[in-house]
Amino acid sequence: MKTLRIARIENGWSQTMLAKVCDLTQATISNLETGRTQPADRTRRQIETLFGPIDWDETRKQAVILRNGHQTAIETKG
Repeated sequence: MKTLRIARIENGWSQTMLAKVCDLTQATISNLETGRTQPADRTRRQIETLFGPIDWDETRKQAVILRNGHQTAIETKG
C-alpha cells in the first residue's frame, strides 16, 4: 500500500483535483497528506475508490518525518 501523497502523484492528480472530486478543500487534502487530520469514513472510501488501498498509518508516519526535517523516509517491511 502507498501513502496518500504517493498514490495521488503517481495517478497524476493535484491536491486541487482530488479535493474537487471528493467535495473537499485543497487545504483538507493537504491536512490529510501531512497527518494533521484523519479522513472521515466517506472520504477514505472515496479516495480509496480512486487510488486503491491507502496506508493511512504510513501517511501519518511519513508526515511526521517530513515535519521534523528528516531527509530520508523510514522504510517498513510488509
